[in-house]
Amino acid sequence: MKDKNIKDLIIIGAGINGLSAGLAYALNNDLKQKKVLIVEKGPVSGGYVTSFARNGFFFDTCQMASNVSDILNYFGISMDWKEFTSDFIRIFKADTQTHAMKTFELVSGKENFETQLIKLFPDESVLLRKLFDYSSNMFDELHGLKYAPNLADMFKMLFTCPKVIKNASKNFDEYYSKFNIENPEINLIFQVFSSLCGLPNNKISALLTVGVMYSLLEKAYRPQELFIELPQKMEQRFLELGGEILFRSEVDQIIVNNRKAVGIHLKNGETIYSDNIISTIDVKTTMNCLVGKDIIESISPKYSKRIENIKMSTSAFTVSLGLDDNNIEGIKQLRCGYALLTSGNDAFQKLYKAFENNESDLSESCFYLGLSCPPVEQNRKTVLSIQAVPMPMQNWKSLRDTDRESYIKKKEEAAELLINIVEKYLVPDLRKHIVVADISTPATYSRYSGSPTGSIYDMASMPENFGRNRLPVITPIKGLLLPKFAHGVFGAMNSGLQAVDILLDGKVMQGNSRFAK
Repeated sequence: MKDKNIKDLIIIGAGINGLSAGLAYALNNDLKQKKVLIVEKGPVSGGYVTSFARNGFFFDTCQMASNVSDILNYFGISMDWKEFTSDFIRIFKADTQTHAMKTFELVSGKENFETQLIKLFPDESVLLRKLFDYSSNMFDELHGLKYAPNLADMFKMLFTCPKVIKNASKNFDEYYSKFNIENPEINLIFQVFSSLCGLPNNKISALLTVGVMYSLLEKAYRPQELFIELPQKMEQRFLELGGEILFRSEVDQIIVNNRKAVGIHLKNGETIYSDNIISTIDVKTTMNCLVGKDIIESISPKYSKRIENIKMSTSAFTVSLGLDDNNIEGIKQLRCGYALLTSGNDAFQKLYKAFENNESDLSESCFYLGLSCPPVEQNRKTVLSIQAVPMPMQNWKSLRDTDRESYIKKKEEAAELLINIVEKYLVPDLRKHIVVADISTPATYSRYSGSPTGSIYDMASMPENFGRNRLPVITPIKGLLLPKFAHGVFGAMNSGLQAVDILLDGKVMQGNSRFAK
């Protein structure tokens, strides 16, 4: 009988990425013979795709997902979804001088969305058609990519994925500029898709913005109940297949001998052994803290330098409000897939520029706020979440650790700013209806995920971090994998599948970049 502390595969992190890896491994092995263990430092699975309760109010940390039906079918999981169509995305652009508001109510569905934008901006119709035709074709090419192409694959891609190859090193603004579209409000609409990955158009990989946009246009939905239903069903299925999950167990070391991963050590003193380890947590935490900078440096100085140079994504500041009525003035317009309130076309870019200097320019004259107000048909008390992105760490963590009183004061002042902005432009008298207020700062996200920067999107998906420049799943340490395909629910699921595809010699995805059943 195999020792209980010896596993065939250990997965660090029970988020969507880790659960997907566990499920893919379980579906392709007899777990009575090959043991797979997921180790999670928190009390529940899901990571950033979860839900929480405060005094009878239920909040989701995720608002909208793209089409993951093929992957769920592969896992053998059935879910009921609420799909967003005419209520896809709403953008509220505020004039901070006159307080006037301009609203864009965007629809889902590729053809519907493209037709709508052409009608909204008729002077740019010819150029928009060119952009959409080109982008749609480029998105289709993404399905033909390999995650670790060999020379033959790369040669083939020159003919099968020419648009992807041509634009792989471009940020979205560089890509967009070749279509000569001048209306800045069109760029603002595309910024919504970039901001879902925490970056401005002039920083994000063009391939990612196009990928996010067309993935959501294919299908944008959320669970009929709470988002935590998704990881719960994945966890249940994994356990049914014979997998194991160890909750409230934090890894403090990945044990490496002779350039090989051989196991993990937990903070409680327990050691668990395996020749295959998948870490789904923050890449810098994995390599610099759990493995150790000195070990990486001794094995591969080039890789160690690459880890140091990786730019992590922004954090966020979120105010989750429980409200006393379902029919508050202004709330109905926020019940959609994604709502955005911004001070202007270039607000996100200005805020990100400050973020790069560990500063925040968030104010009543410069803001970019994501708003989440789940549909009323879920028959729950009304909740509204307001999220400011980008948000730097600044001194949030040090204040929380050393001066709790100042920390609380600072986060309450920031929350008041967000509430004031929403009250001024969208929900009059919002403050009067607040029953519960829960505030999350970058320090909150850092504590929750273990990311030193409180990053909510892991590696920033700039051209130098994305696509062919993405950190490889395979590390210089034999048996240690870091799956980081992209952001969002689909990206996290796809990442886990990629890692297991490597372990099982292409049995899951045949080496393809994206899962396709």
